[in-house]
Amino acid sequence: MAYLTPIAVYGKVVDDARNPVPDATVEIGIADKPLQTGSKYVQTTNADGLFSLTDVHGIAFSLAASKAGYYSSGKSKGHRNVVVPGDQDLPQPSATQPIILVLQKGGKATPLIFNTSRQVDVPATDQPKNIDLVTGRKGPGLQVSASLGNVDQRPFNWSFQLNVPGGGLIERKDRFDFEAPADGYQSSTEINMAETATEWSARAEKQYFARLSDGKYARLMIRFYPGKRNFVVIESYVNPTPGDRNLEFDPSTPIEP
Repeated sequence: MAYLTPIAVYGKVVDDARNPVPDATVEIGIADKPLQTGSKYVQTTNADGLFSLTDVHGIAFSLAASKAGYYSSGKSKGHRNVVVPGDQDLPQPSATQPIILVLQKGGKATPLIFNTSRQVDVPATDQPKNIDLVTGRKGPGLQVSASLGNVDQRPFNWSFQLNVPGGGLIERKDRFDFEAPADGYQSSTEINMAETATEWSARAEKQYFARLSDGKYARLMIRFYPGKRNFVVIESYVNPTPGDRNLEFDPSTPIEP
């Protein structure tokens, strides 16, 4: 029976500089029951970042590594089908060739003003909506405006404009980039979607660093939802100290907006 296939899991957890990560937690899922949730095991890495699990049976296994002070990503997870491997599958791990899981090492986290995701209705008439990123309420800071085509038909033209009066925005492309750039900001930016676009969509997501008019720095995630109910969803982190560009959030010491 396929579910009786022997499984031996060997792995190693390293950081983004490929240094071993000791005392990391690795959750191992074994698909060992037909049409049921499989068994789960938890291992802890040794001083060399190594872990293993043997004497188990099933058709596949999955891995997920974590540790306080580190960030998880797709590289910190793994999966193998041990019964019906395809051409795209990687070789099964061994003691000499373990699966490598990568955790992103965190930096120096700091207390930040955190505003959770919230919906903000935006007029579709080019009239700006003013949002204070510090309080999360209406006020000076970020201006959002929108222009829409005929939303009764799909696809339709749509665009959003973002502006930070007295400051600026710059796109944040790496989810592990927590230091706002010192320069390169633009006072405004625009997200456009033409009805003739090959991959047209009625939504988009962007991340930015922002330099506010009072010298504070922020990072924010914005999701755009054009349509009859035209709105954006914003999540933001603001460093309360003007001039401090560190935007790595310490969840243990959040500052209430």
